Amino acid sequence: MSTLLKHFDTIINTPESVKALEDLILDTAVKGKLVSQNSNDEPASLLMEKILEEKKLLIEEKKIKKEKILPPISEEEKPYELPKGWEWVRLGSLSKQITDGAHKTPNYINSGVPFLSVKNISKGYMDFSNVKYIDEKEHLELIKRCKPEKDDILFCRIGTLGKAIRINVDTQFSIFVSVGLIKLIKQSTAKYIELLMQSPYFYSQIEKVKVGGSHTNKINLRDVPNFIIPLPPFAEQKRIIEKVSQLMSFCEELKKRLEKKQKIEDRVNMSTFASLEKSTVGEELQGNLQFIISNLHSICTNKKHVQQLRNAILSLAMKGKLVKQDKNDEPASVLIEKVKQGKEQLIKEKKIKKEKPLSEITEEEKPFELSKGWEWVRLSDITLKIVDGTHHSPKSFTKGDYLYITAKNIKNEGVDTSNVTYVTADIHQEIYSRCNVEKGDILLIKDGATTGIATINQLDQQFSLLSSVGLIKTPSSFISNQYLIYCFRSPFLQKQIKELMKGSAITRITIQKIKNLVIPLPPLNEQKRIIEKVNQLILLCDELERNLQESKQKNDRLLKSVLQEASTVKEKVLS
Repeated sequence: MSTLLKHFDTIINTPESVKALEDLILDTAVKGKLVSQNSNDEPASLLMEKILEEKKLLIEEKKIKKEKILPPISEEEKPYELPKGWEWVRLGSLSKQITDGAHKTPNYINSGVPFLSVKNISKGYMDFSNVKYIDEKEHLELIKRCKPEKDDILFCRIGTLGKAIRINVDTQFSIFVSVGLIKLIKQSTAKYIELLMQSPYFYSQIEKVKVGGSHTNKINLRDVPNFIIPLPPFAEQKRIIEKVSQLMSFCEELKKRLEKKQKIEDRVNMSTFASLEKSTVGEELQGNLQFIISNLHSICTNKKHVQQLRNAILSLAMKGKLVKQDKNDEPASVLIEKVKQGKEQLIKEKKIKKEKPLSEITEEEKPFELSKGWEWVRLSDITLKIVDGTHHSPKSFTKGDYLYITAKNIKNEGVDTSNVTYVTADIHQEIYSRCNVEKGDILLIKDGATTGIATINQLDQQFSLLSSVGLIKTPSSFISNQYLIYCFRSPFLQKQIKELMKGSAITRITIQKIKNLVIPLPPLNEQKRIIEKVNQLILLCDELERNLQESKQKNDRLLKSVLQEASTVKEKVLS
């Protein structure tokens, strides 16, 4: 614990580290190390005798049903040694009912009796702000089997697994099947059981029994009674609850301070980067840029800030502010004419197809004024071909003749072949006849959650594409593909892509919309100067991000080590 206090300001410096501290507090509490034991406390064994007697009486009075006898707790099941006076018990022994909510979706109405699901308890409190309602008649029918009452425990059994809260209101409500209900024999133990069910120890038990796929996990009700509970004397439960409450209040205050600090840092960053973007080429821009570079470690304190800096650099590049213009450069208008003539020749040679002319770029589509020698163009005006992969997903294999590349394989760094499938030669030839990817071409994700990511293909081999990836071929003598990649990564083009996806039922941008993207085009020589400058600055950002990551990993290792030391120490801690 002395190590934790020594490094406290260094390692407890993010909301995530505060969460780790909260977990330590709860873990320490349920191991009997948070508060001192008192030899005069009535032991938990006597408390259990009273609970079992009361349960027996309820069964005899037919107020609850007799359940299957729970198996005894073996020595192998006990994860750690308990303090004197504590007992290992099964959750079912403490409960008179463990059930879940309605298994059928009820008829919802505008107002009536609240009907809670996981979303209404997963925040750690009972949230009635976004609740659905059912009528009184249906509610009365539902509570015949499952009646939530004050001091019962609700827990998430589908989705956000295990999140548990004690009902602390007298409001009547019903619950859905995704929510579990635990009615304890002695409601006085409810606060401790709520605390215990929020601890890392309890979540470790959930991990062992949860079922389901990657999208939705659940806890089967039959497993819940078998959960093993470290039960302290009742007097110690009260001391634990009081101490945990104090420490959690401290953590909450600490979290608020860190969030406030983060907001201040974010505002400073936004102001700094905004000033940078408003700079003009010359002394002002160089001065602002030099200020940021000289103070990188204080301005960029996390990955989000580094990304903001990258965005600012790319934004300056797209506005022609990052490098000086040279009046001797051949203007972009001449480039566009050369591209046009080259395309006309390829059309005559039947190497590419003639396309319908695109609409003129409107003034509304031009968000900023371009530097002298630059031109606004549509992407199709400066490319030879924009197409996507096959729209008929072929059968693919783990081994085969040709790589079959989909959106999951497209990364900023290039084409990732570590998790790739293959297609046969005949299928490849069919796809490749229309979508012939070559080394140096641009690949753009056009479907799915990562839509907008673009990279340059560096593979020497032929491969097939799925329709989730677009292929962009350019006349490389006049247009730099690396410049276009930086265009795609800039806030200006990312915003265009997001706006073009609006209204679509799924995340997607069509080939026609990609062709219509508006690009700020500089002279070819300036494209090269921009690439050189951006490369330098992005390398600086990458190095900063690596340093931040290494620092975070170092802090995480220290935090983990300190928390492990604190949780295993034999002395009473934090008391």
